[in-house]
Amino acid sequence: MNGDATTIEDIVRRNVATLRSKANLTQQGLADEMRARGVPWTRETVAQLETTNRRLGFTEAVVVAASLDVPLARLTATGADVVAVGEGEWTTPYLFAAVAGTAGDIFTSESYSATASPPIPPSASTAPTPPVAPAATAPDRLEDRSGRMTGRRRNRDLSDDEVEFVEAGRRTPSSQRTAERIERRMRLRVTPGDVDNAAQQLWSRSLESERERRVSDRHARTGGSLKTIRGHVSRDLDRELAHEMERSADTDRGPGTVPMTPEEAAWEATRLNIILANKGYA
Repeated sequence: MNGDATTIEDIVRRNVATLRSKANLTQQGLADEMRARGVPWTRETVAQLETTNRRLGFTEAVVVAASLDVPLARLTATGADVVAVGEGEWTTPYLFAAVAGTAGDIFTSESYSATASPPIPPSASTAPTPPVAPAATAPDRLEDRSGRMTGRRRNRDLSDDEVEFVEAGRRTPSSQRTAERIERRMRLRVTPGDVDNAAQQLWSRSLESERERRVSDRHARTGGSLKTIRGHVSRDLDRELAHEMERSADTDRGPGTVPMTPEEAAWEATRLNIILANKGYA
């Protein structure tokens, strides 16, 4: 196996850390979410997973995905061309299709059984091996969904709705970030205006006002961490807004629209999982 290939364990470890941060969860917060779903994790368990070679079992992976509110395939999303799986190497398209259950017979064996050739002793070499170019380091700036280059987060203790970006010089509107999160749940294009309209339809107030109302109410009742409460409330609001938008989309469909068969619905779910797994990986 090529020692330079990224292992699937490394990919999952980095994705869990990134997704946890995006969900506004501390390591203790993720451990609490796991315990609530029947897996007795501690903060140390999360730290070991994110910083060491601790492997994630299948049951744990399912519960982690549920706790982070992402498709299971999102844990394996990567930009690498080749991924080390066991003693072999898989191409990334094959990995995504395998996780989604759509690999079938469309891939050749080279897609999942690639292994490096054994090293040739120096005496048997007829020509010097060209030096391998060093891997490019990650850029210090990230490209957001609109194509603009933005700075990395200055402070990861801030919630998603409070993160400041270097280039923008001001706080990112929460409606925009909420629209991006909901768009990942749905196959519809979602804009900040859609979010604002749905919020008015549901609560007769802005998304920000409803969020602050719920955060204040829950904090008064539980006395928990404001950051953790804000993360939970944001995910609750996302789900309610997505449900409202899906309901509105179903209402707006023309009378001639034919509902999907169960087979078509299953394939559509698989297709969306593949899209989500490839979208916005870090």
